[in-house]
Amino acid sequence: MDRPNRRQRGQRDKQQRIVRAAAELFRAQGFDATTTDQVAERADVAKGTVFRYAPTKAHLLALVYEEDLGRLVEQAFAAIPPDAPVVDALVGVFTRFYQLYEQNPELARRFVRDQLFIAPHQIAVPGALQSLMRELTLLIQRWQAAGRVAADMDTYLAAQGTFALYFLVLVSWLSGQLPLAQRDQRLRASLALFWRGLLLQPEA
Repeated sequence: MDRPNRRQRGQRDKQQRIVRAAAELFRAQGFDATTTDQVAERADVAKGTVFRYAPTKAHLLALVYEEDLGRLVEQAFAAIPPDAPVVDALVGVFTRFYQLYEQNPELARRFVRDQLFIAPHQIAVPGALQSLMRELTLLIQRWQAAGRVAADMDTYLAAQGTFALYFLVLVSWLSGQLPLAQRDQRLRASLALFWRGLLLQPEA
């Protein structure tokens, strides 16, 4: 039993080194200028090992964001006060993700574009997205249990609609259609309009 565990720990260590090396290089010199040879050298692994964990640079960038997004999901939902108004709670969650992307808009643009348009088998962030949707659905279910929304409302569909608004604002901002100064206000206004039709009683 010890041997597989040691092997798994070794594999995890290699992946962490690769992801850390890629993150440092992407942020220091950009996506296009970074090569897999550089990542392998900094991570102290063979080039073939990098390809084993990430067959493309797009996949490698996704692994970098996967770790950041996974941590953010946990932190963002844990920080919601129990009595927070619905829109305030959602804005608090989603602005954390915007702030992550704001740290390096060029990398964020590349990442979001690749997630939209690369082949499905190359997408490397289903874990973070699934965690976000799960936590969002559970949050809405708690509001449902508290009588804030209709008992027969499909909470997953409500979560999907909420996520779609967040993502639309994200893409609008990253594509340059929406100025940074208007981004957070647009998110709040969009969520307020959507949730006005779902809440049983108006909230401040």
